[in-house]
Amino acid sequence: PDFPTKGSAVEYSPSFSGLGGTYNYMKHRFEAQTYLPLPGKFVLSQTFKFSHLRGTTIGRYDHYLAGGVNYEGIIRGYPDRAFGDLSPGNPHAGYNLLVSATEIRYPIIDRRLYAGIFADFGNTWYNLNSIDMQEMKTGIGLGVKLMVPMLGLLGLDIAWGLNDYPEPTSPSNFGNPTSHAETSGQKPPYFEFHFRIGR
Repeated sequence: PDFPTKGSAVEYSPSFSGLGGTYNYMKHRFEAQTYLPLPGKFVLSQTFKFSHLRGTTIGRYDHYLAGGVNYEGIIRGYPDRAFGDLSPGNPHAGYNLLVSATEIRYPIIDRRLYAGIFADFGNTWYNLNSIDMQEMKTGIGLGVKLMVPMLGLLGLDIAWGLNDYPEPTSPSNFGNPTSHAETSGQKPPYFEFHFRIGR
């Protein structure tokens, strides 16, 4: 169901590139979700995702990206793809991704409209052995999810990112990233509004 209230799911998805063409790499994606009913129709939702990329020839657009409501790694409170789009060798280039989300939901209209509060955590790293839980970025907020017949799930979230983050890179500064605080002069928390369609 689109609004599960009890149970769990675990998924492992490998993929590779290397049977001809320019790139040669292997991707591993692991995701676990659990849902626990609480008193008063509240539901506690917990999601954990870990992804690992390794290979001899990896393109820039094959990196894992996180931030905002990006499918690979949701960390609300930050712009989409705020993490991972860094040059190879940068400590936080998107070769490894770790994200976690905790959410408490309440059914305003059963199976149609839910409201909730959430806390997202995550980051990306270049080296597997450099993953550090103290470097996880945090986003908190609240939102609503609406199931629309013939269209699917619509989500609206308002969130605050509690940590500084890298500026989205472009070909001109791909090798020289700067942080948002350095570029804008603003300090966290940062406010973001997110809209998404899909599960």
